[in-house]
Amino acid sequence: MDGYKNAKTTTVQVSCDYYQGTPYIRIDGAVLSGAGDNVLKTTGANPSALGIALYQGSDVNTAYPLRTGAGEQGKYGYKITRGFAGQNTGAGSFMFTAVPYKHGSGTLNAGTFSATATMSISYL
Repeated sequence: MDGYKNAKTTTVQVSCDYYQGTPYIRIDGAVLSGAGDNVLKTTGANPSALGIALYQGSDVNTAYPLRTGAGEQGKYGYKITRGFAGQNTGAGSFMFTAVPYKHGSGTLNAGTFSATATMSISYL
């Protein structure tokens, strides 16, 4: 597992009545211990070694991680810097990429897994 293969890009439609300013995104979910703050922890097979890494935009680009948590503002997450179309309009879309991520040098066991998170976008 190389952190690039099997990447999946998803586009989420965004509708907002208040759309002036800078868009921020907040991802709330469990982070894989020892990995970056853009890697969600999985349940099922390999819960301490397998995560799902998230990136802003249409590809795996480590310069644009989709980080979890409250962010710089302490509440709204992090500034969207890539993958957002329709900024400052009532309807737009946000594109992000998810890819399996292996933490450590151990062998992964075959099996099912899942990861969950909540995403919210706010304008400031």
